[in-house]
Amino acid sequence: MILLVNLSYLKASSSSQPPNIVIIYADDLGWNDVSFHGSPQIPTPNIDALALSGITLQNYYGEWLCTPSRASLLTGKYPMRLGLQHLVILGGQASGLPLNETTMPQRFKKFGYETHMIGKWHLGYQTKEYTPTYRGFDSFFGYWNGLIDYYDHTYLEQSCSSLSQPFFGLDFHDNLEHVLDAQGKYATHVFTEKAEEVIMKHDTSKKFQEHDIEVWTINCQQRKEPPISRKIRSGARQRLCPASFEWGGLRRDSAQRDNGLPPCSKIIFSILSNE
Repeated sequence: MILLVNLSYLKASSSSQPPNIVIIYADDLGWNDVSFHGSPQIPTPNIDALALSGITLQNYYGEWLCTPSRASLLTGKYPMRLGLQHLVILGGQASGLPLNETTMPQRFKKFGYETHMIGKWHLGYQTKEYTPTYRGFDSFFGYWNGLIDYYDHTYLEQSCSSLSQPFFGLDFHDNLEHVLDAQGKYATHVFTEKAEEVIMKHDTSKKFQEHDIEVWTINCQQRKEPPISRKIRSGARQRLCPASFEWGGLRRDSAQRDNGLPPCSKIIFSILSNE
């Protein structure tokens, strides 16, 4: 539905300047984790400004799991039409978004857009053809599995019964290359800095779409001697999520202004939550 609306809008406005588009897909951000819903726990002025200056869909529902929700977002189809209606793709599992499906970034590219993705993929990587830069994105920076450690950016899979031993390794990628120079850096900050870099390097004479699928402070893994942020009980850690979006959103907005991107840019902020 979102895909069709966006494409019909672009076609109808082809005679005018098409908008620059930023899509932010937030995992595990609950209904009361934003202050425009009346929550007094943490102020979210940037998210509130998006809601108050735009259109808020209060009864908009989607899949609450990572893989099926992302598959629907990129194709405009129900997960059951894609064979991805199950739980999620586990580490090392030979599954992914079917290669015969046309994705949202591929459709945007037909309209002359540059497409970039930052954050979490979780739609398969059994061969390189399943990875983001083969599915319509000009660039990708982030991780392919469902979650990573905030600081060493590794992934650990222990729940797949078909594996004889735990599936573990670095899951931090710049297109198809491993990112090795970000060890010890908090992933949220690294993603935000990359978003700034993409925006600042963008040729303002061209159309721009940044597909910013980011999972901030919930999808983490415990290690021995974890940092203090991972010792916080679940509820408190959850309240860190909107704060991270606020910080990242402010930096991203500043980069857009500095690079002269027009104020007509469209920002779509979608919450994925099981609450």
